[in-house]
Amino acid sequence: MDSSKSINSNSSDFSTSIGDFKLEKEIGEGAFSKVMLATNEISSKECAIKFIKADESISEKNLKSFFKNEVKVLKKCDHPNICKILGYSYRDSVPGKENYCVSYIALEYMKNGTLFDILENGALEAKYTRVLFKQVLSAIEYLHKLGYSHRDIKLDNILVSSNYDLKLADFGLASKSKKSSTVKGTLYYMAPEVVAEKEYNTNDSDLYAIAIVLFSMLTHSMPFNVASKKCPLYRKIMTDDWASFWKTHSSSKLIDNDFKDLFAKMVDPNLELRLSISEILDHPWMKGETATKEEVVKHLKTRIQSEVNLTKTQNKEESTNMAERTGYFNIRSAGKLMKYLEEFAKNEKLNYKTCPNYYRMIAEIGKKPKDLVLQMNILKRHESYQRCVELILINGKKKDFLNFKSKVEEFIASRQNN
Repeated sequence: MDSSKSINSNSSDFSTSIGDFKLEKEIGEGAFSKVMLATNEISSKECAIKFIKADESISEKNLKSFFKNEVKVLKKCDHPNICKILGYSYRDSVPGKENYCVSYIALEYMKNGTLFDILENGALEAKYTRVLFKQVLSAIEYLHKLGYSHRDIKLDNILVSSNYDLKLADFGLASKSKKSSTVKGTLYYMAPEVVAEKEYNTNDSDLYAIAIVLFSMLTHSMPFNVASKKCPLYRKIMTDDWASFWKTHSSSKLIDNDFKDLFAKMVDPNLELRLSISEILDHPWMKGETATKEEVVKHLKTRIQSEVNLTKTQNKEESTNMAERTGYFNIRSAGKLMKYLEEFAKNEKLNYKTCPNYYRMIAEIGKKPKDLVLQMNILKRHESYQRCVELILINGKKKDFLNFKSKVEEFIASRQNN
């Protein structure tokens, strides 16, 4: 009988060490993993220990399959923009706990968080975006040449190293096969052919996902709310209605005609026309003003060190992209906060859709076109366990929006205190 187990969210599962690593504190949590800061007791170097974690949405067998797949891929990778594996164990006993084993991967410690964290303070100027995006492209090009597709490229899976370089991480869904009809990845980054559940080239779907990453870096927003024909913005891309699409995103001052051309070609539904990595690098927008390495480091340091302005709204009352944040709560788990939002939505009898991997909810109140439609993103304060909900008004009146914001904040506070 296999005595190995997936860890749960109770910190009592851990002793002070596992294998050659002394565990320090929890620093993150994903959909199916928990990450702890640790020190290698032999080299004295800090690292991140990623433990697999069971969830009712996935079987233990499949979870361990993802884990072993990630180890297999990372062991073959040696690239400056791919997170390095430092050790792993499929079954390691926990000191002081008889017949209890865990599976883990030891990885480089990325103390500066994720690209998602970097963008919490707003969009990146084009000159910084080009430098950082080229690092992501380099990692993906290397991975593809090895014969693998990542299949879950997103802001959360791009980490920021101590040297302020970007590194691709989380290879649990990576695939050696170039053809697939399986829906894998995160919905907001899925290419049309993946959503349609048709046979597709997995490398092509990676290139679509990095287009979404690029758009987010330069605009501090997603190009559409959900990868579905029911979403008006997604539908505009699918039907080549770019004039209407860019009109919706006209508030961003960093979008120029070259970028519009690049993005449209990177997300083209016609795979024959979608740009390759070499074509992306050769595009006029990519050859625009580029910051030096020193300028990028200075800029990212400033972003990371700055406090998030909790009272700032991104747009005025008339804007459809008005956003506000609730106060930060001492909630470690984004998953737990997501469950609070789902509980709230059910209590309020809202129509809602969630994307747990991206910790986002789209909620609708009422049936009329001018009724309230909201997007709720779960954010965290850098290097702390505090999290908040960012509410973005998609449609509706400011008064209704602010009333809803207060109700959400009160509900979270009450659940936290229970």
